[in-house]
Amino acid sequence: MSISSHFLDPPSVHKTQTPIMIVYAVLFSPIFEELICRKLILNQLNKHTNNNISITISALVFSVLHFDLTGFLGYVFLGIVWGYYYKKSNSIFVPILSHFLFNYFIILTQSVKG
Repeated sequence: MSISSHFLDPPSVHKTQTPIMIVYAVLFSPIFEELICRKLILNQLNKHTNNNISITISALVFSVLHFDLTGFLGYVFLGIVWGYYYKKSNSIFVPILSHFLFNYFIILTQSVKG
């Protein structure tokens, strides 16, 4: 299974999602995950090491927090991208918005696929 197909059709997601699950996945999850993985962990790691190592470690933590071995590398990649966005923009809102849009696209794609 390719990484993109994993995100577009993850095995752990039911085809009939309740509205509260959608709100959590699209709104709350990006806020909490970015605050924890980027704002808290990445900033703490940056006190002890360089940006690349800090971004990579926070991305690994981000991936582990999803408890999904088949999507591990995909989550690491996303964590690196959002870590880079955070460091370049110096704003937590950039990765939160990107994460929000990504999750929204995934939910929208799943609902269209049925």
